[in-house]
Amino acid sequence: MNFSIKTLNSGYYETAVKIFTKAFVSDPLHLFAFPEEKERERITKLVYELVILYIVPEMDLKMHGAFADDKLTGALIYTTPESNHNWSDKLDYAVNEMRRKANNERIKFIGEYAMTSGKFRPEVPHFYLNELAVIPEMQGRGIGPKLMLSVEPECLKHPTTKGTALDTTNIRNVNLYKRLGYEVVQEFEFYELTGYSMFKSI
Repeated sequence: MNFSIKTLNSGYYETAVKIFTKAFVSDPLHLFAFPEEKERERITKLVYELVILYIVPEMDLKMHGAFADDKLTGALIYTTPESNHNWSDKLDYAVNEMRRKANNERIKFIGEYAMTSGKFRPEVPHFYLNELAVIPEMQGRGIGPKLMLSVEPECLKHPTTKGTALDTTNIRNVNLYKRLGYEVVQEFEFYELTGYSMFKSI
């Protein structure tokens, strides 16, 4: 099986939503927020429709995709120092629509986590790995690390960036990221979960 990493354009957004939904339906944050499986699947899909169809283009985030024999099997969303950091009325509308469709007060935990983890981002210029997903049947084949490493050449060329950063509530991911050169710079509590803010100097 041949693997390749490519920049994703809007033509892949719908497929990326499916990949993130499959990957994050068992994520600790989503398990905490939505204990019931069917409801978790439904709302996880709504969350990633918001992220990929609205936040990515509106805030000029970037996406890389991992292809196995031309089939998209994983995706990475990341922020550069040049990404648009201004929240817009369009995004306010999209968030409100997502909340209306969710019709579940526990959706607030997703936004709260984003605000909490955002407090621990590095102060130095950096690339931020917002979201990483690999479809479950392809996990364990090194696709996630390949996606993460695919950002580093761009980071190295950047005139001011000092490294790459991310956060996770999945302790299994922490050990993987450490093997890739990341260090835990802050542990933080989020309800019954522990979050890990991590950084890799480039």
